[in-house]
Amino acid sequence: MRGTGGAFQGLDPAGLTIWWGAYVGMAEQILRAGPLAQVKDDILATRAAARAAHGWIMDIYLIRKG
Repeated sequence: MRGTGGAFQGLDPAGLTIWWGAYVGMAEQILRAGPLAQVKDDILATRAAARAAHGWIMDIYLIRKG
């Protein structure tokens, strides 16, 4: 898990919702949101692709139960 930026991978995704964003406020902004179980793989793939394309990544996420 180290270096992937997905600390949420260690959580039981049942009942959790995530709001994730990369390059927030920039032209390159990327946003994803939804039930963690459904969007986690997309977030990880999107994050890896964005980091490869730009050489760096700045992202943030909020996770809420319910």
